[in-house]
Amino acid sequence: MANIVFYSLSPALRMQRRLRVILPDSRRNDTNLPWLLLLHSAGADGSRWLRMTRAEYYAEAKGIALVLSDGDNGYYTDMYHGYAYYTYLTEDVEADVLRNFPSLSRDPQRRYVAGFEIGGFGALKYALDFPDRFRAAGSFAGGLDPQSLDPDYCVLAFGSYKQAWQTENDLFNCLRTALTDDARLPDLYFSRRQQDYLYTVTDQATVSDRVTDPDCVTNPNYAAARDGDVASDSAMTSGHTIRVGRLNFNSADPWSFADRSLAWFLDRICPDRARLFTPSADFAEWDPTVTMSAASPAADNSAISLPDSLAKE
Repeated sequence: MANIVFYSLSPALRMQRRLRVILPDSRRNDTNLPWLLLLHSAGADGSRWLRMTRAEYYAEAKGIALVLSDGDNGYYTDMYHGYAYYTYLTEDVEADVLRNFPSLSRDPQRRYVAGFEIGGFGALKYALDFPDRFRAAGSFAGGLDPQSLDPDYCVLAFGSYKQAWQTENDLFNCLRTALTDDARLPDLYFSRRQQDYLYTVTDQATVSDRVTDPDCVTNPNYAAARDGDVASDSAMTSGHTIRVGRLNFNSADPWSFADRSLAWFLDRICPDRARLFTPSADFAEWDPTVTMSAASPAADNSAISLPDSLAKE
């Protein structure tokens, strides 16, 4: 496989930054290569995906390119006391990839974003702010509630706990805004482990649960959604139709969990290639198709209880 380390000047950060791009040998001559932007956790960089998981093997097996950016400890946001990491991610990384790697697809149906811990927050925020860029987004043990952060870290990134839930940092506001647009929403995938320091009561009870519409229980399309049928947006008068997948399992080692989550995510977005993820006894998954609108309570910060029929134990 080609493992390319690329340096360029970031206008947003006003410094040299590094990108890693992994190109599978199996699709060496492909000029429309699907690719996944992978975001790392706090205290790491893009190389951690290569050193701590089987990401390169997975990329070759699935025939997909990987783009690994370095976001430092910036929570993939334009920091209150620090650098503009979100602008770097959404503008500079985007421009560098499209300008310097012409074999990577420009088609949003062949582009994906995912991240681990704080990278999960960054991946979802990016996908919801720019839904026309990605086919799907994944959050692996995502730090989706910034208020669960260490106080000093929260002040550096957001200014205060209160500011951490301001409009631009509130994922549910990002979802509400995305629902008002005509663009197709990306599919959303979540994996969670209870051992994580970012796995809080708020996360467990509401974060990935609240992405689904509670009205789907009485929605006439709910039966079809429960059976896995995907209806087109044009047929819906109440809003967008998206697929939301969630995976729950326990893992003592955080990067072992990240590795399994990546394999699971790649199986979902590249189902025509060799299966990577093997379920175990601690594995639970649901994968409904739900209909949402901007007026839906799913965009509010209130907990949602999912019907038991959505859980596959």
